[in-house]
Amino acid sequence: MIAQKWKDRWYSAWVPVLKANQFRYRITAPKSGDICINIGSGKSQFDGWINIDGNFMHRPDMWLDVRNGLPFQSGSVKLIYSCHFFEHLYLNELKPLLIECRRVLRPDGGMRIAVPNLRSAIIAYHQNRNEWFSQFPQEFNSIGGRFFNEMLCGDQHRLMFDQSFLSEVLTEAGFSRIYEVNRGQSKLLPESHQILQREMESRDESKQPDPWLIAEALP
Repeated sequence: MIAQKWKDRWYSAWVPVLKANQFRYRITAPKSGDICINIGSGKSQFDGWINIDGNFMHRPDMWLDVRNGLPFQSGSVKLIYSCHFFEHLYLNELKPLLIECRRVLRPDGGMRIAVPNLRSAIIAYHQNRNEWFSQFPQEFNSIGGRFFNEMLCGDQHRLMFDQSFLSEVLTEAGFSRIYEVNRGQSKLLPESHQILQREMESRDESKQPDPWLIAEALP
């Protein structure tokens, strides 16, 4: 795994291009319709969605640093999805991005977020369940080391969320209704939706308590 300091330097080198992309996409982005965006898509891209990522090697539909904002008109986006991305941001980067998400959403739109579940990790830690925790990115014998893997992923994660904290930052960003949901369940998406199918097929879906925290937020 590439150390975070090298990733930060890589993104810094591309700042001029990413800023230019921001202006280009403001012109070319769709202005209306059922716009759905996948923020921090990585390789997990969805058909019919605008997949946004900061790494051009993932071949996203929009190569952007979303810390600079979203190139969509206010009230134009129907759905936003972000899976295991927000924990990679600093809090002072996440808060403006959530405000941007709220800005671009339609009144009848919504956002679905998946992040590592701090509460589940604490429960497993107190139960001394070594097998619950990941051995990535490092192998640890201690449960404390494995907790470190799960929640901070070496130096990759900068935030940890339980439902109360995630709800707090979403409320501060202007969202009025926030729900915790399980994988395969949604107030926004039909049961057959590709997002729900992919979440249910993830490698750690059988773990209990669920290592994923999933929330849906409405304007």
